[in-house]
Amino acid sequence: MRIGITGVPGSGKTTLAKDLAKLYHLPYISINDVVKKHNLGEEVDINKLDKIIRRIVKDMNGFVIEGHLLVEIDINLDILILLRASYRALLRRYRKRKYPDWKIWENIAAEILDYFPINLKNKNYIEINTTGLNRRQLLKKVLKSIEEKQGDVVNWKDDMISLINRGKI
Repeated sequence: MRIGITGVPGSGKTTLAKDLAKLYHLPYISINDVVKKHNLGEEVDINKLDKIIRRIVKDMNGFVIEGHLLVEIDINLDILILLRASYRALLRRYRKRKYPDWKIWENIAAEILDYFPINLKNKNYIEINTTGLNRRQLLKKVLKSIEEKQGDVVNWKDDMISLINRGKI
């Protein structure tokens, strides 16, 4: 099984990917680790990253790959999971991580403006709202969604209007 997981930072990608890799006995691939290993820098050349990722997974029958940059890469996957979270949940997670304000609001804007659903190269995905879920609950929800081939319907329209009115985006 070839599983991809994407979403904004703080949505639960790494946690879920490691849990799924362990559960299914599959290799775990972190796109962030690939970027660091190949010195692709802060402004990642997506074409270079795409070629590197394709080379890594070329002969693999199964794996779990995760990263926010997966949105930009079109690789053959059996399942693509897009993790979503409310801006309030992301705000708490980012503040806990001590992200600077610009990074907090850039990522929150990407989430509520649907950057990931709009820009995914692979349009066959399952969307999961991780807001308020702990690790065990998230895994259970994802496994059920994979089995049923149906995820959540996420709409942050009200959150977006609130943030625009407050001048945050």
